[in-house]
Amino acid sequence: MIIVLIGPPGVGKGTQAKRLCDTLSLRHLSSGDILRQAVKEASPDSQLAKQLASGSLVDDGVVCQLILDVIRSSDQGCLLDGFPRTESQARFLADSGIAISHVVELDIKDERVVERISGRMVHASGRVYHKLYNPPKVEGLDDVTGEPLMVRSDDSADVVINRLAIYKQEAGALLAYYRSSEVGLLDVAVVDANQDIDSVTRSILKVVSDR
Repeated sequence: MIIVLIGPPGVGKGTQAKRLCDTLSLRHLSSGDILRQAVKEASPDSQLAKQLASGSLVDDGVVCQLILDVIRSSDQGCLLDGFPRTESQARFLADSGIAISHVVELDIKDERVVERISGRMVHASGRVYHKLYNPPKVEGLDDVTGEPLMVRSDDSADVVINRLAIYKQEAGALLAYYRSSEVGLLDVAVVDANQDIDSVTRSILKVVSDR
């Protein structure tokens, strides 16, 4: 089983991906995580390491090949989180013989995305808090270390709105491709992500179990 999970920034893909992988015994594949792992394993003077160090976008072909290699080497099903992001990436997977079992789109109102992301606070360890939904015990401080939390510059409302616009443009073409006759009119399930976390998880599990 290979599931593609699609949704805008802040929709909760990471949370749902972890829950689904635990329940269905799938491997969670995030393009960001795979890139970071590849850099750790590569030499400092490799092309990939240099691209990331300079802040430039990694070549699309490199990203696609890295993820394809992981899918092919996996001895279990996979959940793709944040990949494919574009129609060209989806075509690459299809041309490489990777059959997608389910495509799930997490749908959420724009204002909810802005609210969720602009209220986030993060710790250097990766722990994430939210002013409304998951506040720290002491305002502005990490629960474990007591160190100050940060608000990322790309979590401002203006930046989030711009990221949403980019997502909609890319996702529109990607979803149209998955619904096209080229891939056998693959059924794309749309799940309401305005619900609470448990309800969203149940909705996704029902979709992938019924089809």
